[in-house]
Amino acid sequence: MFLFLQRGLRMKLLKKMNRLRIKNQLPSVRLKVHTWGGTLNGERAMKTILTTTLSGLAVMAVLLGGGTTAWALDGALHSLRGMTTLQDNADAADLNNKQVGERFEKNYRQQPPLIPHAIANYEIDIKVNQCIACHDWPQNVSAGAPKISETHYIGREGQNLNKVASRRWFCTQCHVPQDDVEELVPNTFESSKDLE
Repeated sequence: MFLFLQRGLRMKLLKKMNRLRIKNQLPSVRLKVHTWGGTLNGERAMKTILTTTLSGLAVMAVLLGGGTTAWALDGALHSLRGMTTLQDNADAADLNNKQVGERFEKNYRQQPPLIPHAIANYEIDIKVNQCIACHDWPQNVSAGAPKISETHYIGREGQNLNKVASRRWFCTQCHVPQDDVEELVPNTFESSKDLE
């Protein structure tokens, strides 16, 4: 770096650095790092070493972090997606689902209906929604499935549509599968009917 400065400026800079060393009684240490772009001296060399070391540690952490998935599946922790990891391809969904049991009654007036069957392998993304194969009109008649509510066919501006509105496309944002399981957290919820 000093080689590129004019000789007079270089001498002034060296004198100023020496005065600072004497004043602060700092030991004279010259650090050089050889890189593809040339040789680095002093503080810049130290920053380069620190950056390289921290980058290497970050890469090691990412590479070694892959083992936590196997640990979680082997341990007592159970995932909601079952034993299928994110890297594996899930089996295609069985679209001929039957109801698990009786439908749960609603606990409040505007409650979205619960889904009475498993949907673990259903594909719902920006292009595909497997729920529509059974619940959209007129397929719901032959499938024996409840028809999607008319409110799901109203666009953002209030216009009636012939297909499900994009803002109602992701069913599982409101509708969840019903299951009769033990509560994980104590619950004191009372339905609106119980409060009357």
